[in-house]
Amino acid sequence: MIDFYELGLIAGMRAGRPEAFAELYDRYARRLKGYALRLTGDNSDAEDLVQETLLAAWQGRETFRGRVKLLSWLLGIASRRWRDRCRQRSVSTISLTLQEGEFEIPSQEASHKSLEKEVILQLTLEAALATLELPFREALLLVHSQGMTYKEAAEILAEPIGTVKWRVSAALKKIKQKLTDSEEEFNELQQTATRAIG
Repeated sequence: MIDFYELGLIAGMRAGRPEAFAELYDRYARRLKGYALRLTGDNSDAEDLVQETLLAAWQGRETFRGRVKLLSWLLGIASRRWRDRCRQRSVSTISLTLQEGEFEIPSQEASHKSLEKEVILQLTLEAALATLELPFREALLLVHSQGMTYKEAAEILAEPIGTVKWRVSAALKKIKQKLTDSEEEFNELQQTATRAIG
């Protein structure tokens, strides 16, 4: 449901007021960037996608009917733009370029081993996310990263709810397996290092 603030912003957009575009950018660019970064796997592509999305939203502001939240509408635009770009490039998988700040570093209180393990798991998570096919990655990011309901994600992706649920479930299973494999590899490396030192 659209809140009072969004109604004012939408009215300003429809009237074409420049301050409404600035407000749109201030309110949604950061969330769009987080979604775009995980969707594209590349900081430069993500920034371009955010700009394209906000510009497309501004240019198509009269087509917004208010049936979904403004953020949902923007995420839908971003998803469609990225799919179109991938089709044009004929790319089946998107490479992952890790940029500073893309993963969380545990607190300084964590032990060295714990810190090392957390960083490896976070990197594995990002890498696993990047290996997902685009439809699975989109569904997972909308539901788990953006906090959308399955219904909202289905509307954004123009897919049945059942399809979105299946894609999210399959994506989570694949990521869980990658994390399990990574943890086993980490433990084996630790044991090998301990034997070599001892």
